Amino acid sequence: KFLPSFIDLLKRESELSGLWAIVPMKLAVCVGIGCAVGYFVPNDFWSDARWDISTAVYSGLLTFSGLILALGWSAFSRIYETLFRGDFGSYLYEKNLLSDYLVHISFMHVAQVLSVVFCGVGLVSVLFDGLWSWLDRSILAAAIASMTYGLKQSLDAVTMMNDLAWNAAIFERHKNKPQGGPNVVKAFAGK
Repeated sequence: KFLPSFIDLLKRESELSGLWAIVPMKLAVCVGIGCAVGYFVPNDFWSDARWDISTAVYSGLLTFSGLILALGWSAFSRIYETLFRGDFGSYLYEKNLLSDYLVHISFMHVAQVLSVVFCGVGLVSVLFDGLWSWLDRSILAAAIASMTYGLKQSLDAVTMMNDLAWNAAIFERHKNKPQGGPNVVKAFAGK
């Protein structure tokens, strides 16, 4: 299950590297970027006279978030192929690492889906006239922050895919040696 595995992973990370290892600094940076954009966009961005521009911006954000999600799914399919190829998945399970990979994949996927959701909400919110200025700005900030963080998670998924392919190749090469296989595989530590 995701939540117990996620909490266990956070606990182990904090024991190994301290509290700062579990603080999502990159998420905080993405939220800061989103808040800055939401704050500095002029008020007339949401006016009926600029409806075409705000709709185009949100459509672009939604499209980009969809592309990020597609890139993530492509990486996830390769990750799953690698995780469950031959004895490699069993090895990760024995070393108590398989759950960590699955938690990271779920976390990345949720971040990417939330990006699409927030951008979609932003696109629909443009259609509503008379929303409070702070709400318009908050929706834009959430869309930008989630899209930026979704991009970061998608890049992490590609990095994880490459690392797993490398480690699986090393494992396959050394699995029949007398020492019982390599001990080189380490859980992905993206935040």
